[in-house]
Amino acid sequence: MSLYGDILKVSILLCFMAKGNKKYENHKFWKVRFTSAEIDHGYDSNNKADPYVRIGKKGKIMNKWLFQTRVKEATLSPKWDQETRIVVSPKNPDYIIEIWDQDPIKDDFIGFAEIKFPVQEELQHLVLNDRSGKKTAVLIVSIEEDGWFRP
Repeated sequence: MSLYGDILKVSILLCFMAKGNKKYENHKFWKVRFTSAEIDHGYDSNNKADPYVRIGKKGKIMNKWLFQTRVKEATLSPKWDQETRIVVSPKNPDYIIEIWDQDPIKDDFIGFAEIKFPVQEELQHLVLNDRSGKKTAVLIVSIEEDGWFRP
């Protein structure tokens, strides 16, 4: 191939890469640390729960889960102290956090809360509700901006 052909290939590749990166303009990293929770009542026969938390992008039909904490066994006051980083698009700033009780056959839904980025306060005391709107838990989460996303 000629030098002109090689230059043309590189130019097309660079244009493609530049256009691809525009897709991620204004995306930011956010650090989300799941600290602890207080669950209002037990979901297991021992009147406790085996809770875990997950966070995901809120979808029209279903949510896309991005991170899940470890399960804490037999407690209504779990302490996770686990952190994840998520990339947030300004076009889709709506996220959902859920707490579940792990069981051998089918996990029990405890509650959920919605978060819209950017958040105003770093420390959040999120009230989680069941699907009927009844308060079921309070989750303590810290959320902080962690820079621009650069693919």
